[in-house]
Amino acid sequence: MNPHTARRFLSSLTLPLLVGLLADASPGQLPPGWWISSHHLSPTTSGPAGLWLHHPTGAVPSVAVSGLSGGLTGIGVISGGTGLPTAGAASVTLCEATGTVVYVGEVVSSSADSLDLHRVTMAGTTVIADVVVASIPAYPGTIRRISSLAPTSLGVSPASEPYILMTIAGQPAGYPQLAVYHTFTGLSIVPTLFGMPPGTATAVVYTQSYPSTTIAVVAGGTTTIVTVNISFGAFSYQVSPVTTLATIPASVAAMDYDATTGLIYCACDGGAGALYTVNAATGAVTALGGGGARRGIAWDADTGTIATVGTGFAAFGTPLRSTMAGFTTVVTAPPAGGWGTPSGVDVQAAMRQLESGPTLSTVDLRWNTPWTAAAAGVANLPLSGNAGWGLSVSPSIFAPITAFVGVSLAPSPFPIPFGVPPQFILIDLSPGSFLGVLPASGFGVAALPFPIPPGFAGAELWFQAVCSVATVPDPILTDAMQVTIL
Repeated sequence: MNPHTARRFLSSLTLPLLVGLLADASPGQLPPGWWISSHHLSPTTSGPAGLWLHHPTGAVPSVAVSGLSGGLTGIGVISGGTGLPTAGAASVTLCEATGTVVYVGEVVSSSADSLDLHRVTMAGTTVIADVVVASIPAYPGTIRRISSLAPTSLGVSPASEPYILMTIAGQPAGYPQLAVYHTFTGLSIVPTLFGMPPGTATAVVYTQSYPSTTIAVVAGGTTTIVTVNISFGAFSYQVSPVTTLATIPASVAAMDYDATTGLIYCACDGGAGALYTVNAATGAVTALGGGGARRGIAWDADTGTIATVGTGFAAFGTPLRSTMAGFTTVVTAPPAGGWGTPSGVDVQAAMRQLESGPTLSTVDLRWNTPWTAAAAGVANLPLSGNAGWGLSVSPSIFAPITAFVGVSLAPSPFPIPFGVPPQFILIDLSPGSFLGVLPASGFGVAALPFPIPPGFAGAELWFQAVCSVATVPDPILTDAMQVTIL
C-alpha cells in the first residue's frame, strides 16, 4: 500500500484504532505472558531444582525446562554437609533484548564449588545452550548465592543485551556483595561500598532516573533500602554516596522495579508482612500484606499484579499472584514431586509497546491497563475465547481530541510513512476487515471491548491508535503495540 492510499484509508474511517493479527510468534521464545521460576535443592526439601515455566492463569500444567547443567539442577555438585546439598538455580532474569535468553545465578554450599552466573538460551522448554559466563571468587565457610539479578536499561550498544546487576549473599563480612556483568565487558566485582549499613545485601534493582542502583540490606529482620550510583563497564565502582531511601520491618529477599509506576516491589521471607512497595522517588513505604514467605518477585504489568514464589502458602514453592491489596491466589498446582526451594521468578510481558515510530510531540495516546468483564476469569489478560477483553486509550496530555476507534485484522507489521514530517503506520492496513467502530471525544478515556475467538491462543494482535486535533492538519499516530493471546 502506498502512502496516498493509506491516507485516503484513514480519512474514510475518520480515526481508527487499527488491530492486526499475526499467528506465528517468534520461534523459541518464552511464551509471552508466561512466568519463569527458579528453584534449588536443600537438605530440607525433596523437590527438583532448575527452571519451570508457568501459564499465568494455570490453564495448562507447569513445564520443567530440560537440558540444564548440573550447576542449576544440583546434580553432581558437592554437599557442604550430609544429605542433599544446597545447590541449584538461585535467581533468574529474562533478557528482553532477545526473548530467548535468561540469566540464572547459582547457590552453592561448599567452597569447593564455584558460584556461577549462567546464560541460558532456550527453544521452547528445551535448553540449547547453558554457558557459565562468570564465576564469583570462592570464599570459605558459608552458603553463598547470587541472590538477585537485575537488568539495567544500559547496553554497550542500543541493540545489545543490558548490563546485569547482581547481589552476592553469604559473603564473609568485609567482602564485596555486588557485581556487574555484560556480554562484552565480562564480570566486574564492585568493591565494598563506602557508607553501606551493616548486614547482608539480598536484592538489587536498577531504578533508571533515580540513583542507578537500589540495594536491600538485611540485618536482624529489618531491611534498609539504600541507593547509590554505580559505574557500568569493565571496571565498576561507586560514584556517589550511599543514601538511605527507606526502612522495612521485614527481611527483603527480592525486589523488582517498574518505571511506569515508579515503585520498587519487595518480597520478604521473614518479619512483618510478605509484600511491600517503596516509592523510588520519595522512599514512601506501603505494606501490602500477603501471607507466607516470598522469595522471588516480578511486577506483571499486563495484569497490574505481583508475581512471586513462596513458602508457607499453599504448596511449598508454588508460584503466587498477589494484588496491590495483598490478596493472593495460587497460579498453578505443583508437579507430582513437588517444587524445589523457590528462589526467583520473572514474567515475559504479553503486551509490548513497539518504539519503531517517531516520538509525537503534540498528542501521544497511551495504552492503559486493559480491562475484562467479571466473567472473564483472570482480570486484564487477553485470553482465547474471552468476550469481555478490551483496551482503553487516553491522551497523555489534556488536549481536546476527537477519536474514532475500531478494529481490523492484518497479517503483519508493515511500516508506511505519510504526512509532513512523516509519521508511520506500523501495521499493514490492506485487508481492511473491520469488526466495529466506537466514537469518543473530549478529554475522557475511550474503551474498546472486543471478543477474542476461541482457538486464537498464541496469536499476536497488533494495535495502533490515531486521533484528530483541531490545530494539527494530519491525524496523529501512536506507535504500534503487540499483544499475545494467552
